[in-house]
Amino acid sequence: MAIKSRVIPIISQQLKKRMKAHGLTISKLAHIAGVSVGSVHKILQNDPDINITVQVIEKIAEALDTPLESFLTHHGESFTKFRTRLIEWSDILTLPDVSKEELIAVHKAVSPDAFAVTWTGHSMAPNFPKGTILVIEPGADIYDGCFAILNIDNNAVFKQIVFDPPHMYCQSIKTGLAKAREVEKSHVVGVLVEAIALFE
Repeated sequence: MAIKSRVIPIISQQLKKRMKAHGLTISKLAHIAGVSVGSVHKILQNDPDINITVQVIEKIAEALDTPLESFLTHHGESFTKFRTRLIEWSDILTLPDVSKEELIAVHKAVSPDAFAVTWTGHSMAPNFPKGTILVIEPGADIYDGCFAILNIDNNAVFKQIVFDPPHMYCQSIKTGLAKAREVEKSHVVGVLVEAIALFE
């Protein structure tokens, strides 16, 4: 889940104010921040269809020499108070310890066991395009239609869960039930609780 649409005007207002203070144009800021001109333009225009991610705002805040927390705070409300560890896809099944530098901001409270990982596949598009950051909560309730990471033959896979009592199946969005595979709850590493989609 990207930052909610109600927050976009707040970010846009903060961005306009800070760009003016630094005397930056859209193209100059985009170049310094390493984001697309279109992304900056959409934020400034309060485009309701964009998916603003914390990572994009972090780049812009750094370019403006502004603490991220103040950039995303309005009347005392912070949108980056929660953090979780970001791991490599290859580490999902071992879940190594990580340092503070590998923590990323998320939009809801998660347990200490939660983790985030970047989705690199194509089978779950358009809902989860390549590059989407998946926030996974081990031990979360498994329900019909949820998305989860599973351990299938010692490989971490990201699939949708479908119940057909008394059976449980996993499937990709593109292939659907035609290629669904029966699984057990013990296969589930964790359930998706947030997806941070990049819009660049």
